[in-house]
Amino acid sequence: MNRFGVGMGSIFLTLLISSWIGIQSDEPSIVDYQQLETELIALREATVGAQTDQERRIKNQAFLEALQNALADEASFQFPFEALPHMAVLTASDKLVRIFNWNVALDNDTHEYFGLIQYWNKKRKQYVITELSDASDRAFTPEFKVYPPTEWYGALYYEIIPVSKGGKLMYTLLGWDGHTRFTTKKVIDVLTIDGRGRAKFGATIFRMEKKTQRRVIFEYSADVTMSMKYVPKRQEIIFDHLAPSRSDLEGIYEFYGPDMSYDALVLKNGKWVYIKDVDITGKKASRKHRLPPAPIVTPEDQ
Repeated sequence: MNRFGVGMGSIFLTLLISSWIGIQSDEPSIVDYQQLETELIALREATVGAQTDQERRIKNQAFLEALQNALADEASFQFPFEALPHMAVLTASDKLVRIFNWNVALDNDTHEYFGLIQYWNKKRKQYVITELSDASDRAFTPEFKVYPPTEWYGALYYEIIPVSKGGKLMYTLLGWDGHTRFTTKKVIDVLTIDGRGRAKFGATIFRMEKKTQRRVIFEYSADVTMSMKYVPKRQEIIFDHLAPSRSDLEGIYEFYGPDMSYDALVLKNGKWVYIKDVDITGKKASRKHRLPPAPIVTPEDQ
Protein backbone atom coordinates (compact mmCIF):
# COMPACT_ATOMS: atom_id res chain seq x y z
CA MET A 1 0.00 0.00 0.00
CA ASN A 2 1.45 3.32 -1.09
CA ARG A 3 0.13 5.51 1.73
CA PHE A 4 1.77 8.73 0.62
CA GLY A 5 1.85 8.22 -3.13
CA VAL A 6 5.58 7.57 -3.52
CA GLY A 7 5.46 5.59 -6.76
CA MET A 8 8.89 6.26 -8.25
CA GLY A 9 10.62 5.70 -4.91
CA SER A 10 8.97 2.30 -4.64
CA ILE A 11 10.02 1.28 -8.16
CA PHE A 12 13.60 2.39 -7.51
CA LEU A 13 13.79 0.47 -4.25
CA THR A 14 12.39 -2.68 -5.85
CA LEU A 15 15.00 -2.51 -8.59
CA LEU A 16 17.73 -1.79 -6.03
CA ILE A 17 16.80 -4.80 -3.91
CA SER A 18 16.50 -7.02 -6.99
CA SER A 19 20.11 -6.11 -7.89
CA TRP A 20 21.26 -7.70 -4.61
CA ILE A 21 19.63 -11.05 -5.44
CA GLY A 22 21.73 -13.55 -7.36
CA ILE A 23 19.37 -15.53 -9.62
CA GLN A 24 20.40 -18.85 -11.14
CA SER A 25 18.21 -21.25 -13.09
CA ASP A 26 18.85 -24.30 -10.90
CA GLU A 27 19.56 -22.71 -7.50
CA PRO A 28 17.47 -20.64 -5.03
CA SER A 29 17.96 -16.89 -4.81
CA ILE A 30 20.61 -15.65 -2.40
CA VAL A 31 20.10 -12.29 -0.71
CA ASP A 32 23.00 -10.21 0.60
CA TYR A 33 21.32 -9.19 3.86
CA GLN A 34 24.37 -7.33 5.12
CA GLN A 35 24.25 -5.02 2.13
CA LEU A 36 20.50 -4.79 2.43
CA GLU A 37 20.77 -3.76 6.09
CA THR A 38 23.27 -1.04 5.15
CA GLU A 39 20.78 0.46 2.71
CA LEU A 40 17.95 0.21 5.26
CA ILE A 41 20.09 2.04 7.81
CA ALA A 42 20.58 4.90 5.35
CA LEU A 43 16.85 5.11 4.66
CA ARG A 44 15.95 5.12 8.35
CA GLU A 45 18.56 7.77 9.14
CA ALA A 46 17.19 9.88 6.29
CA THR A 47 13.71 9.72 7.83
CA VAL A 48 14.94 10.75 11.28
CA GLY A 49 17.02 13.56 9.81
CA ALA A 50 14.25 15.01 7.64
CA GLN A 51 13.26 18.61 8.36
CA THR A 52 9.51 18.63 7.65
CA ASP A 53 6.58 16.30 8.30
CA GLN A 54 6.01 15.82 4.58
CA GLU A 55 9.65 14.91 4.00
CA ARG A 56 9.62 12.53 6.98
CA ARG A 57 6.54 10.74 5.67
CA ILE A 58 7.94 10.38 2.16
CA LYS A 59 11.26 9.01 3.40
CA ASN A 60 9.51 6.77 5.92
CA GLN A 61 7.38 5.29 3.14
CA ALA A 62 10.55 4.48 1.21
CA PHE A 63 12.00 2.79 4.31
CA LEU A 64 8.78 0.82 4.91
CA GLU A 65 8.67 -0.49 1.36
CA ALA A 66 12.34 -1.41 1.40
CA LEU A 67 11.93 -3.30 4.69
CA GLN A 68 8.89 -5.15 3.34
CA ASN A 69 10.91 -6.22 0.32
CA ALA A 70 13.80 -7.30 2.55
CA LEU A 71 11.53 -9.50 4.67
CA ALA A 72 9.73 -11.04 1.68
CA ASP A 73 12.34 -13.78 1.50
CA GLU A 74 11.64 -16.39 4.18
CA ALA A 75 15.33 -16.75 5.03
CA SER A 76 15.30 -13.15 6.28
CA PHE A 77 13.96 -14.37 9.65
CA GLN A 78 17.41 -15.76 10.39
CA PHE A 79 19.11 -12.39 9.85
CA PRO A 80 18.98 -10.22 13.03
CA PHE A 81 18.78 -6.72 11.49
CA GLU A 82 20.16 -5.59 14.83
CA ALA A 83 21.93 -2.54 13.42
CA LEU A 84 18.76 -0.76 12.28
CA PRO A 85 18.73 2.56 14.19
CA HIS A 86 15.96 4.43 16.04
CA MET A 87 13.61 1.45 16.12
CA ALA A 88 12.86 -1.82 17.87
CA VAL A 89 13.41 -5.29 16.45
CA LEU A 90 11.91 -7.75 18.93
CA THR A 91 12.08 -11.53 18.51
CA ALA A 92 9.98 -13.75 20.78
CA SER A 93 11.87 -16.41 22.72
CA ASP A 94 10.01 -19.15 20.80
CA LYS A 95 11.43 -17.79 17.51
CA LEU A 96 7.97 -17.79 15.92
CA VAL A 97 7.28 -14.05 15.96
CA ARG A 98 9.38 -10.98 15.25
CA ILE A 99 8.20 -7.36 15.35
CA PHE A 100 9.84 -4.44 13.52
CA ASN A 101 8.51 -1.29 15.15
CA TRP A 102 9.33 2.41 14.82
CA ASN A 103 7.87 5.90 15.07
CA VAL A 104 7.96 9.14 13.12
CA ALA A 105 8.08 12.23 15.36
CA LEU A 106 6.04 15.13 13.97
CA ASP A 107 6.41 18.88 14.38
CA ASN A 108 3.41 19.12 16.73
CA ASP A 109 5.12 16.78 19.22
CA THR A 110 2.90 13.82 18.35
CA HIS A 111 4.05 10.54 16.81
CA GLU A 112 2.97 8.19 14.06
CA TYR A 113 3.79 4.53 14.67
CA PHE A 114 4.65 1.85 12.15
CA GLY A 115 5.31 -1.84 12.33
CA LEU A 116 5.72 -5.14 10.51
CA ILE A 117 5.06 -8.51 12.11
CA GLN A 118 7.02 -11.44 10.72
CA TYR A 119 5.60 -14.68 12.05
CA TRP A 120 5.25 -18.38 11.36
CA ASN A 121 1.98 -19.30 9.67
CA LYS A 122 1.17 -22.89 10.66
CA LYS A 123 -1.43 -23.32 7.93
CA ARG A 124 0.84 -22.11 5.14
CA LYS A 125 3.97 -23.52 6.83
CA GLN A 126 6.02 -20.42 6.16
CA TYR A 127 6.90 -17.03 7.62
CA VAL A 128 4.54 -14.26 6.55
CA ILE A 129 4.57 -10.48 6.97
CA THR A 130 1.73 -8.28 8.21
CA GLU A 131 1.85 -4.49 8.18
CA LEU A 132 0.53 -2.54 11.16
CA SER A 133 -1.48 0.64 10.55
CA ASP A 134 -1.69 3.04 13.49
CA ALA A 135 -5.29 3.97 14.34
CA SER A 136 -4.77 5.00 17.96
CA ASP A 137 -5.87 8.59 17.31
CA ARG A 138 -9.42 7.40 16.62
CA ALA A 139 -9.62 4.59 19.19
CA PHE A 140 -12.54 4.70 21.64
CA THR A 141 -12.27 2.78 24.95
CA PRO A 142 -9.24 0.86 23.61
CA GLU A 143 -8.78 -0.98 26.92
CA PHE A 144 -11.74 -3.19 25.97
CA LYS A 145 -11.35 -3.65 22.20
CA VAL A 146 -9.76 -6.22 19.92
CA TYR A 147 -8.06 -4.66 16.91
CA PRO A 148 -6.86 -6.13 13.61
CA PRO A 149 -3.50 -4.95 12.21
CA THR A 150 -5.33 -2.39 10.07
CA GLU A 151 -6.66 -0.69 13.24
CA TRP A 152 -3.62 -1.20 15.45
CA TYR A 153 -3.33 0.79 18.68
CA GLY A 154 0.11 2.14 17.80
CA ALA A 155 3.03 2.22 20.22
CA LEU A 156 6.77 1.71 20.26
CA TYR A 157 7.33 -1.72 21.83
CA TYR A 158 10.40 -2.55 23.90
CA GLU A 159 9.50 -5.98 25.33
CA ILE A 160 7.76 -9.11 24.01
CA ILE A 161 6.67 -11.77 26.52
CA PRO A 162 5.22 -15.13 25.33
CA VAL A 163 2.33 -16.28 27.55
CA SER A 164 0.52 -19.62 27.32
CA LYS A 165 -3.19 -19.71 28.18
CA GLY A 166 -5.30 -22.82 27.66
CA GLY A 167 -2.80 -24.26 25.21
CA LYS A 168 -2.84 -21.06 23.15
CA LEU A 169 0.23 -18.88 22.84
CA MET A 170 -0.07 -15.12 23.23
CA TYR A 171 2.55 -12.38 23.18
CA THR A 172 2.36 -9.63 25.80
CA LEU A 173 3.88 -6.37 24.54
CA LEU A 174 5.21 -3.49 26.62
CA GLY A 175 5.23 -0.21 24.75
CA TRP A 176 5.71 3.55 24.89
CA ASP A 177 3.63 6.25 23.22
CA GLY A 178 4.84 9.84 23.06
CA HIS A 179 1.16 10.84 22.63
CA THR A 180 1.25 14.70 22.86
CA ARG A 181 3.43 17.52 24.16
CA PHE A 182 1.44 17.31 27.41
CA THR A 183 1.14 13.58 28.17
CA THR A 184 2.97 10.33 27.56
CA LYS A 185 1.52 6.82 27.65
CA LYS A 186 2.74 3.35 28.51
CA VAL A 187 0.85 0.50 26.86
CA ILE A 188 0.58 -3.20 27.69
CA ASP A 189 -0.99 -5.03 24.76
CA VAL A 190 -1.39 -8.62 23.54
CA LEU A 191 -0.67 -10.09 20.11
CA THR A 192 -2.33 -13.36 19.11
CA ILE A 193 -2.20 -15.41 15.91
CA ASP A 194 -5.36 -17.44 15.23
CA GLY A 195 -5.63 -20.85 13.57
CA ARG A 196 -5.94 -19.26 10.14
CA GLY A 197 -2.74 -17.30 10.64
CA ARG A 198 -4.41 -13.92 11.25
CA ALA A 199 -2.88 -11.51 13.74
CA LYS A 200 -4.94 -9.45 16.18
CA PHE A 201 -4.30 -7.26 19.23
CA GLY A 202 -6.06 -7.36 22.58
CA ALA A 203 -7.22 -10.24 24.78
CA THR A 204 -9.07 -10.56 28.09
CA ILE A 205 -6.02 -11.54 30.13
CA PHE A 206 -5.63 -8.41 32.30
CA ARG A 207 -7.48 -8.77 35.59
CA MET A 208 -7.48 -5.29 37.07
CA GLU A 209 -9.03 -4.12 40.37
CA LYS A 210 -12.69 -4.18 39.32
CA LYS A 211 -12.72 -5.36 35.71
CA THR A 212 -11.00 -7.47 33.08
CA GLN A 213 -9.37 -5.62 30.19
CA ARG A 214 -7.95 -6.44 26.78
CA ARG A 215 -5.06 -4.01 27.16
CA VAL A 216 -3.72 -1.64 29.83
CA ILE A 217 -2.90 2.02 29.16
CA PHE A 218 -1.23 4.45 31.56
CA GLU A 219 -1.23 8.19 30.83
CA TYR A 220 0.91 10.72 32.68
CA SER A 221 2.72 14.05 32.41
CA ALA A 222 5.17 14.40 29.53
CA ASP A 223 7.56 16.06 32.00
CA VAL A 224 8.16 12.86 34.01
CA THR A 225 9.24 9.28 33.38
CA MET A 226 7.28 6.16 34.31
CA SER A 227 9.18 2.91 34.74
CA MET A 228 7.58 -0.34 33.58
CA LYS A 229 9.71 -3.46 33.48
CA TYR A 230 9.16 -7.20 33.10
CA VAL A 231 11.00 -9.30 35.71
CA PRO A 232 11.30 -12.80 34.19
CA LYS A 233 12.28 -14.65 37.36
CA ARG A 234 9.14 -13.39 39.08
CA GLN A 235 6.91 -13.44 35.97
CA GLU A 236 5.82 -9.95 36.94
CA ILE A 237 5.48 -6.60 35.22
CA ILE A 238 6.42 -3.99 37.84
CA PHE A 239 5.63 -0.32 37.28
CA ASP A 240 5.39 3.04 39.00
CA HIS A 241 2.06 3.87 40.59
CA LEU A 242 0.73 7.08 39.06
CA ALA A 243 -1.14 9.77 40.96
CA PRO A 244 -2.10 13.44 40.37
CA SER A 245 0.04 16.11 42.00
CA ARG A 246 -3.08 17.35 43.84
CA SER A 247 -6.33 15.61 44.68
CA ASP A 248 -8.38 18.18 42.77
CA LEU A 249 -6.46 17.28 39.54
CA GLU A 250 -7.70 13.69 39.44
CA GLY A 251 -8.42 12.62 35.86
CA ILE A 252 -6.28 15.40 34.33
CA TYR A 253 -3.37 13.23 33.22
CA GLU A 254 -0.90 15.96 32.37
CA PHE A 255 -0.54 16.38 36.14
CA TYR A 256 0.02 12.67 36.86
CA GLY A 257 3.37 11.15 37.78
CA PRO A 258 5.02 8.45 39.94
CA ASP A 259 4.29 8.73 43.66
CA MET A 260 7.25 6.59 44.82
CA SER A 261 5.16 3.41 45.19
CA TYR A 262 4.95 0.44 42.82
CA ASP A 263 2.20 -1.78 41.44
CA ALA A 264 2.51 -5.03 39.52
CA LEU A 265 0.84 -7.40 37.11
CA VAL A 266 1.60 -10.96 38.17
CA LEU A 267 1.22 -13.87 35.75
CA LYS A 268 -1.23 -16.45 37.14
CA ASN A 269 -2.74 -19.23 35.02
CA GLY A 270 -2.20 -17.33 31.79
CA LYS A 271 -3.61 -14.03 33.08
CA TRP A 272 -1.97 -10.86 34.36
CA VAL A 273 -3.41 -10.10 37.80
CA TYR A 274 -3.09 -6.57 39.17
CA ILE A 275 -1.54 -6.14 42.63
CA LYS A 276 -1.42 -2.69 44.18
CA ASP A 277 1.40 -1.23 46.27
CA VAL A 278 3.96 -4.05 46.07
CA ASP A 279 7.06 -3.86 48.27
CA ILE A 280 10.33 -3.87 46.35
CA THR A 281 12.57 -2.63 49.19
CA GLY A 282 14.65 -5.78 49.71
CA LYS A 283 15.00 -9.12 51.46
CA LYS A 284 12.54 -8.35 54.25
CA ALA A 285 9.70 -7.50 51.89
CA SER A 286 6.78 -9.84 52.41
CA ARG A 287 6.36 -10.51 48.66
CA LYS A 288 10.07 -10.01 47.92
CA HIS A 289 9.41 -7.87 44.87
CA ARG A 290 12.63 -6.39 43.59
CA LEU A 291 13.47 -4.46 40.49
CA PRO A 292 16.56 -5.75 38.65
CA PRO A 293 19.83 -3.98 39.49
CA ALA A 294 20.25 -2.67 35.95
CA PRO A 295 18.56 0.69 35.21
CA ILE A 296 15.18 0.54 33.51
CA VAL A 297 15.57 1.81 29.96
CA THR A 298 12.49 2.84 28.02
CA PRO A 299 12.21 4.69 24.68
CA GLU A 300 11.87 8.11 26.30
CA ASP A 301 15.20 7.56 28.05
CA GLN A 302 16.99 7.05 24.75
